[in-house]
Amino acid sequence: MSFSLDIRSLTCWGSRTQTRVAATFPHGCALVWHDSSGCSTEFFASGVSNPTVGFNRLGDLVVASAGAFQVYSTRNRRLTLVAESSRAYSEPIAVLPAPSFDQFALVSDSGQVKVFELP
Repeated sequence: MSFSLDIRSLTCWGSRTQTRVAATFPHGCALVWHDSSGCSTEFFASGVSNPTVGFNRLGDLVVASAGAFQVYSTRNRRLTLVAESSRAYSEPIAVLPAPSFDQFALVSDSGQVKVFELP
C-alpha cells in the first residue's frame, strides 16, 4: 500500500481476526483494514489539520487535534462516528488507551493527561 500524501504518523490495533492501521497526513487520516478477506482503505477527517490518532482498548479510533476530537467505531470494516467534542484542549501529542475499555487519554504538548469515557 502506498499513499501519495506525506505520512505524519502511523498507529496500529490488532485483534485475532483483523488488523487496523491508521495513518495521519497534514490534513486528514486513512484507515487500512487487513484480514483474511484482503485489504481495504478509507480516507476520512480531511478537514482536520495535523491530527493525532490512537485506538482505545475496544479498537475505536480517536482523532484529535487542537481544540477537538472525534471517535470512530472501526467494527465490521466501517468507520462510524460515535462521539465528538469541540471543547478547547491543548495541542495533543498522543492518544492512548486508558484502563477501561470505553476510555482513552489525550496527552497534550504541555504534558497534561485527560481521560475521557465514551457514552
